[in-house]
Amino acid sequence: MRKIALLLIILGVSQIALAQVDVLEVEEVKDAIYEEAENYFDDEEYEKAVEILKTALTENENNASYHVLIGGAYSLLDKKDEAKEHIERAITLNPDDMEVYLSRFFLTDDFEEQMDGLKQAIKKFPREPAFYALAFTFYKANAISEGSIGNTDIAIKYLEEYRSLAENYFKVIESQSEPLSEEIQLLNSMTKESLETMGAWVARLKKDGEQFKALNEANRLRDKGELEEAIKHYDMAINISDAFDHWIYNHQGHVYKQLGNFDQALLVFSKAIEITPQDASLYRHRAQVHLAKGNEQKAFEDFQAAIDLDPKDGRAYIYRGLVYKSLGQFDKAILDFSKAIEINDEYAYAAYGNRSEVYRRLDKFEESKVDINKAFELKPEAVDYLMNVGLIYLDQGKFEEAIAEFNKRINDDLHFASAYVGRYFALKAKGDISQAQDDLEKVRELDIGQAEYIVEIAKLFEKANMIHKSLKYMNYAIEINPELEVKYEDYIDVLKSKLADSK
Repeated sequence: MRKIALLLIILGVSQIALAQVDVLEVEEVKDAIYEEAENYFDDEEYEKAVEILKTALTENENNASYHVLIGGAYSLLDKKDEAKEHIERAITLNPDDMEVYLSRFFLTDDFEEQMDGLKQAIKKFPREPAFYALAFTFYKANAISEGSIGNTDIAIKYLEEYRSLAENYFKVIESQSEPLSEEIQLLNSMTKESLETMGAWVARLKKDGEQFKALNEANRLRDKGELEEAIKHYDMAINISDAFDHWIYNHQGHVYKQLGNFDQALLVFSKAIEITPQDASLYRHRAQVHLAKGNEQKAFEDFQAAIDLDPKDGRAYIYRGLVYKSLGQFDKAILDFSKAIEINDEYAYAAYGNRSEVYRRLDKFEESKVDINKAFELKPEAVDYLMNVGLIYLDQGKFEEAIAEFNKRINDDLHFASAYVGRYFALKAKGDISQAQDDLEKVRELDIGQAEYIVEIAKLFEKANMIHKSLKYMNYAIEINPELEVKYEDYIDVLKSKLADSK
């Protein structure tokens, strides 16, 4: 006699299900080959188990036990088709072997197929509680799983099938005259409790389904650009149920951010964090809002929280690196971008692109070029990073090469104001004043705000105590927008004073 639990233990089903399966015992003739194969199983050498069993089948092709064990080995080797072939053969050879039906249950990850197999087993062995226990366990687990992602109709369907099966099970139990084992009594108690609460559970799932539909409608409005209407629908969804509140607050936070309503965005992201404090992405999203508000310290704290919760979140390192960069702490920024590159997720290209920019600002031009090429290799559509190539040449005084690079960027996008800015300074340095002036006018026409962006770069250099570069970029900004000379007069005087003190 041998007890069955091999595949069940591997997959870790509920204890009550295991308890029921454990009472199934199957008459089995063990020969030396079978025992040798079992030893290979114990050593996890499944290929060798298959090899000796298949050899044995050439002399005894109708040995159902061999087919079962081969099917189990193939399943563990993730060769599902081969496993199914041998299990089906075992069922044909020995249709009264309950173990074979259990083995077939675990050959597929498709829940509907699993349940069909269990129903066949229940039909064949209507008085065997182990099959009911497994069916109850998996129906409930999948109902919970589907409900958690908004598939409430499917979840309710599984619960109704659970109810029908449970009612049939109790009819079978009531027809038995022998005393009930402790395991069966426990199964009965758990099943009755589930049936008693099922009405409330189904009603709750229906409410959750309504909330999920309202969330989807809000997202549809958001995707159409109707942001204010989307906000209203998120609020409506919140009032229906609470199953998906964390998702709703998360989506709503992004919409508030798009609208520039940073305070509300912070509020709803914080609510989402209260509900699911272990979700690292929520801290990252809230940090981005802090960053948009200019609160670098709070942004840093949230990015740090995201990293603590999920050390493999490459984006959190990239954003924290951007905080370091904005504080002029270029060495720490490089470390974070390098960590994101090491993680090597789908955002590694952004880590390379941002690190290339920091390298350029530190006059590490060769390192910058390597990173630019890597970013472009990983994501060819990320052409913005290629701007750094022209800027490197500009910083190196290689004006012809710089102009050629800026021409490429302008050919890619005739409205790329930053490329005109770069070409303007390259042409001016080269002495082509007339064409440089044309580019300057184009910049002013497309986006005179480029000047303020350059001021921010100047401030970064000041934070990094690179005062000479800071003054250089302030002069660049004033060339684009002369009105900034008055606006930043005091700031420029401070920079000049710092430069004089450093000499």
